[in-house]
Amino acid sequence: MAISADGQLLSKVDVASVELINQFYPRQLTFSDREWKQGKRIASEESYKVHEDVDGYLPNFPVIIKGDGYPWTIGNLYLTRLALDSRSNDYHHSSHKSKALHLCDYLRFLEKEDLDFAVFPESQRRRPTYRYRNDLLDRVSSGLLSRSTASARINVVVKFYRTLVAWGLLDRQLLTSEIAFKDFDRTINYINSSGFSASLSIQTTDISIKGARPTDDPYVIIDQGRLRPLIPEEQYILLNALRDHNRCLQLIFMVALATGARLQTVCTLSIRNILNVPINEEGYALINYGGLFDADGKGGDVGTLWVPERIIRELKHYIYSDVAKKRRILSFYGESDSNYLFLTRNSTPYYTSKREMRDRRNKSADRRVNSSGALEEGSPKIGDSVGVFIRQELLPSICKKHTGFHKFSFHDLRATFGMNLLEACYKQIDSINHYRKELGRPLIGYSAALDIVQVRLNHKSRKTTERYLKYRDRIHWRKELVAEFERRLIGDNGEIDPLSLEISSKAIIGNEGA
Repeated sequence: MAISADGQLLSKVDVASVELINQFYPRQLTFSDREWKQGKRIASEESYKVHEDVDGYLPNFPVIIKGDGYPWTIGNLYLTRLALDSRSNDYHHSSHKSKALHLCDYLRFLEKEDLDFAVFPESQRRRPTYRYRNDLLDRVSSGLLSRSTASARINVVVKFYRTLVAWGLLDRQLLTSEIAFKDFDRTINYINSSGFSASLSIQTTDISIKGARPTDDPYVIIDQGRLRPLIPEEQYILLNALRDHNRCLQLIFMVALATGARLQTVCTLSIRNILNVPINEEGYALINYGGLFDADGKGGDVGTLWVPERIIRELKHYIYSDVAKKRRILSFYGESDSNYLFLTRNSTPYYTSKREMRDRRNKSADRRVNSSGALEEGSPKIGDSVGVFIRQELLPSICKKHTGFHKFSFHDLRATFGMNLLEACYKQIDSINHYRKELGRPLIGYSAALDIVQVRLNHKSRKTTERYLKYRDRIHWRKELVAEFERRLIGDNGEIDPLSLEISSKAIIGNEGA
């Protein structure tokens, strides 16, 4: 399969491309002393040996093919050495392919301009690295390339030259004499998690390209992405629309709205996370995720989900339903408590857990291969089907009745929960303070609300949580719509509503009496 540097399939090899090898065994070519002395080095099957440091194959390994159809020797040597130098469980085919595609774009530029990657003229503007940077900037200006992609590509080229020099494959003077590019340090000032000013020195080059800065949008919250919370009226419309779809998807959305959990965490919950889980005095089940727990956190982060008791009850009803049982029978884990809480109609997970990746790891793969890249069957699921459901089914059905409904992503539900929780905390604090004022006692500060939001959303930095407060102050959280939404909730016949959050006084003021 030939792939261009832009990820497109190629019908013929006329420009540099990337080919993926399903099971790649790095080999080394060896000759006898006699063959070297006589200059008669003829490669036979016996000449190729599997690299002594390899104990298995590398899956979906990218190989760069030149425009003439032959492999690019130095580029492929770099990719192979990079994979073999990786420590245990560090090679991942998707990230390695990304590096190969960026490097392939550099090769295509070299071939188009008839340049040699190792030849650096005396004039700086004629050197391949500087010319490639100008070419990237031209494509950015023409709208053919995003600035972030251009930045990633030049960074890969810089790493390429640094590594080849470190391996002794290129003259060290390329870097020491600042021929390939010039290094310099840049200082970044920032506010640390303790609220103090700090600085960080980073190394950059004169050919680096700054990535695009996010535009200042008052209607989004930056929380590992640009999130737009759904206003209360939109939440009401969403919950009504979900009634027309299957129970599994309904519950996935409700868990997210009730906890602020990411899609990866929601879809990797196991049945045993829900059964026999204790409920604390505030009416929540505390479910740990990340690390070695069943449910995964982003980047392995460890945290705790606070799941309302009534959501737990609904999840238990679903676990024992005929639909859920039918899906489990044909799944990898079968009818067991270790199975996923949510499975698709095809009995596959919406999001493959790290636990399953470990359990299904192909033993023939090299030890350096990340578990997700060594599955015995297929590739891991990453929640794409939920996104497709939103775009192709849920949103169209909503827009038929509500033409002005904004597009949203599943991740926006996290910010929606955060804003609902913040508003609920503010109301509880106002109620507590009204009582304390009558008693002549000190008032509770609103910082207590941020404490709760930070814990529930598992924010490492207080600064991230404060963005929710700033967002509330900017748009006043559409207070008139909040009131209208609450009015509509009255008389819903006890149907579960993850948006109606109850925050206890104890959660606000701790052990101090109200």
